[in-house]
Amino acid sequence: MSNEPTTPSANNVTFSQQKLQLIRETLVPPEITPDQFDLFINICKHLNLDPFKRQIFALPFRGKRNDEQSRLIVHTSIEGYRAISARSGRYEGIAFEKILVTDKDGTDQILTPPEFNPARHKLVSATVGLHVTGYRSPVYATALWDSYCPTYDGKPSGLWLKHPLLMLLKCAEALAHRKAALADFSGVYVTEELHAAMAEEAPDAKQTARKTTKKTTTPDSLTECWNTVAAYLEATAPEGKADEALVAAMNFLEKTFGDIGTAEDTPENRQKFMNTCRGPLLNYLAEEGLTKKGAPR
Repeated sequence: MSNEPTTPSANNVTFSQQKLQLIRETLVPPEITPDQFDLFINICKHLNLDPFKRQIFALPFRGKRNDEQSRLIVHTSIEGYRAISARSGRYEGIAFEKILVTDKDGTDQILTPPEFNPARHKLVSATVGLHVTGYRSPVYATALWDSYCPTYDGKPSGLWLKHPLLMLLKCAEALAHRKAALADFSGVYVTEELHAAMAEEAPDAKQTARKTTKKTTTPDSLTECWNTVAAYLEATAPEGKADEALVAAMNFLEKTFGDIGTAEDTPENRQKFMNTCRGPLLNYLAEEGLTKKGAPR
């Protein structure tokens, strides 16, 4: 049995120069560099996913280091992962789904997803197995709750608060697809994994968000300023609009504050950045329906 990944080849997606220009102008954030854009398009072609169908997305992210440019994070939906695996001809569906929970009395239990009761159970992990031709048994992978769930003020944020089981199962399934090596998923995450992927790039990001209090404070760098704002937007954006809110915020800040990557990292600029975010930015996003009124404290 070979574990070598196969590259999707059926009905390969292609882009004319006109389509490339349209993707660049309308579907990709302006912070993406030309080299990153070329890489994104190559990943689209390699995985045979179409950004016009909202199957794959590019997101710029600046880690905790003061890099000269943001890093490219490519993400897709779990349906995109399934489509990629299906094209290999070896993916035969989900074989197994189990979750580990802690009951109210402190007892650990292994349950099936329908048995999960959020009023009684605290999620610990989810395990998903895939039927894959060439493997004698299902390919299993486990996702830990603490490793993937984004939090704000100590509570799960966004869809992780509304649909915790679904989100964790998607992360476990994505891990299983990568483990089965049905295609080369290197560097491509499903949307539900984005927070964990971004935390790997900037380990202090979640801590920055968790350490915020009602007292207005200014982070120690412009990068941490952005991480604080991004964590807030991720936690308060309407369902399915977190990415749209982040991109809208970056575009707004570029026009009102300037390029954070080239701005001088001084206390005055940090305060100016946070004042812009606490006032004009959040008012703008609230009017656009991309966040609730308020401010990252």
